[in-house]
Amino acid sequence: MTYNEFMDRAGCEKWPERWGEFFDGVREDFAYRGSPASDPSYYDYLESKYGIMGDDLETYKLICREVNKNEDLRLLLCLIIRAMKDRDFIYADLGSFRMKKSGDLASRSFTALAALSMVDDTYALLKKRGMPEDVILGALRLAAGGINDYPKRHGGEIGYELLGWFQLSVDGRLFRIGRLEFEFYAHFGARCVVYSDGGGGYAALANELSVAPDGWAAGSVRSAYAKDDPGCFEALVSEDENSYSGYLIAEDGRCDLTGKVTLPKSVWKPILRRRDPVIGVHIPGGGGLADGLVEESFDECRGFAKKYFPEFHYKCFYCHSWLMDPQLCDLLGDETNISKFNKRFRKITTSSTGRDVFHFVYLLGDTKNVDYSALDASTTLKRKVRDLYLSGGAISETAGWFI
Repeated sequence: MTYNEFMDRAGCEKWPERWGEFFDGVREDFAYRGSPASDPSYYDYLESKYGIMGDDLETYKLICREVNKNEDLRLLLCLIIRAMKDRDFIYADLGSFRMKKSGDLASRSFTALAALSMVDDTYALLKKRGMPEDVILGALRLAAGGINDYPKRHGGEIGYELLGWFQLSVDGRLFRIGRLEFEFYAHFGARCVVYSDGGGGYAALANELSVAPDGWAAGSVRSAYAKDDPGCFEALVSEDENSYSGYLIAEDGRCDLTGKVTLPKSVWKPILRRRDPVIGVHIPGGGGLADGLVEESFDECRGFAKKYFPEFHYKCFYCHSWLMDPQLCDLLGDETNISKFNKRFRKITTSSTGRDVFHFVYLLGDTKNVDYSALDASTTLKRKVRDLYLSGGAISETAGWFI
């Protein structure tokens, strides 16, 4: 049986070619030692050594029992875990991997076992950074608790779909600090260059950004234009001996197309470009966004970065989320906690689907086929967003940053 034949038989819809390079070796090892990650005793070990499983221990053991009924899934699990050893490739690998949709609990859930396969490695990595035990165990519990996400969006059904996301935990880059989660060694993802005048003034010029005639990113759900419509173009920053020139990013994040602006080099210096190092900001569900809790999280994160990641010279906090859409301030009012959180960040339009809000606010598993009229309206946020979609609008995933 070839690698491709196996992947198809195991229920995969797409898979990386690279894994074929070590498939035979993994298969030989599997014939010799089986699948340690589907052994329920491994999760007893994680609980006894680290205390990270808690109420999820029995769920993981149930997944093990179901996976162990399927020889192909056991081998596929071993193959994924082997791929995870190659940390330079695994993020791209998992972007090229997808299982076929299945009603089978084992097929829906087995990647949760892969997510916890490298707990010992992560523990050693964070210990080397000098982190105290409670901080390390908090990071490990964050990964172990990922099994609880799927049931929220699928009627209580056991499943798992966060293997790619929790690679950040494997690499010791994702931490819950107070109310928020922070991703270290993230990159600035907005297509612009940010300049500073040295006195607290900032200007962002669109760069390598595909822009629609209405100023929104081509492909943004906010735009009235399709991505390939006439009039869409790539906005670029130009530079000569004395100045930078380009289209300014307005306060609402869109490109101001009334005319290019010129920033003299004698005043304005570039401080932030695409791919620059940043701390990514993520907002876990629950707990609200009270201004004091949010401020405390950012303050603690700055101290955390200085103490445990002294070599990481980040340039700003960066968030790409539905929560960055400035429309929320109009919908909810400037004094709400969501609006106050939103206003901390300067915005840049990005290509967007408008579907993230269904995943995070309404906890829908299927975000592509949504009956707007049937959306839950039990809170002000849910009601306002529902009404916006019913009127033809949408909440756009938007980039935001602040220093």
